[in-house]
Amino acid sequence: MANFQNCRLLDTAMQCISLDREETDPVLEEYRQMLHDILYGEYDHLEAERILRENIFIFREAAAIEKEPEQARLYRFACHLTEIVLQQNRKRESAPALFSGKRPSAATPSLVWSGTKAELYELIVALYGSGVVSDVSGQQLSFARFVDVICMIFNVDGGSPMDIKRSILSRKTRLTAFIDRLKNILETTK
Repeated sequence: MANFQNCRLLDTAMQCISLDREETDPVLEEYRQMLHDILYGEYDHLEAERILRENIFIFREAAAIEKEPEQARLYRFACHLTEIVLQQNRKRESAPALFSGKRPSAATPSLVWSGTKAELYELIVALYGSGVVSDVSGQQLSFARFVDVICMIFNVDGGSPMDIKRSILSRKTRLTAFIDRLKNILETTK
């Protein structure tokens, strides 16, 4: 079973909680120490998850009653980071291959886009606009990052992401020529 060891999110959470403050709140300092212990394998997976869930509850309560805005913000931030770590861990358990750190071998064939760049760009703009693709933490990528990833998958030099979007959205006729063609193929394939 996957665990939290060597999780970059935990390391980031530890660094953000300590920030550049001379005095760290005792609750946050205790939590930072627990994150350290989790990060370096002091707890088994189930115990680590239990601790993180308990701390989400504690930080929500602390943020709700805290009078000082900066301290309340730190509590909310710690809560949010912990929720992301737990979400990431669920994804790690359901799709361990995504987190193995292994890259496809040289024997794995690369994908090559054999259509026109305009067709690929049309798909990129439509997919991004639909909002159905996100990173493993559930966050939507920036359009530029999304273009980079898709172009890398298909071994295509993408060019400027904003030029791509502008060229597709400024078409005078048939905004979705390639998507319409794909739709026709799908409708005739039975």
